[in-house]
Amino acid sequence: MDKLEILRGIVDEALESSEYPALRRDEYIHLYGVSQCCALLAGKRGLDRELARIAGMLHDIAVCRTGKPEDHAARGAEEARDILPILGLSEGEIAMVCQAIARHSDKKTVHDPFDEMLKDADILQRYLYSERDGVAVRRRKRVKRLLAELDLPY
Repeated sequence: MDKLEILRGIVDEALESSEYPALRRDEYIHLYGVSQCCALLAGKRGLDRELARIAGMLHDIAVCRTGKPEDHAARGAEEARDILPILGLSEGEIAMVCQAIARHSDKKTVHDPFDEMLKDADILQRYLYSERDGVAVRRRKRVKRLLAELDLPY
């Protein structure tokens, strides 16, 4: 079984056992969608697609487990640090994924390319799922830049 399939099993189990069933559908859609958007952006930007997919699958794991969005990026990075060794990632790969997860909510600050890829994938998934949910307004500059990069209209 490959790393992503192992991780999907872990994430699916977390979602299925969640005490917050109202979040379950949205989190399935969001986590899987962000993982796919990460693969797309990583490929376009010359980043590691497997690590990108992994970061996308785990970026909101803390919300899945607790139902609480507060400080979920930092909490998610801590959870990811416990999960990622199971996949056989190197310490450098674990550090890179955890850093991106920890920073993904800080959309105002520009960080390194892998971090920015996760932030952009997070926004892209929400934008593609529902252009009317406020992402296009709150993150207008980032959405416009991202869509221009992908040669898509705003």
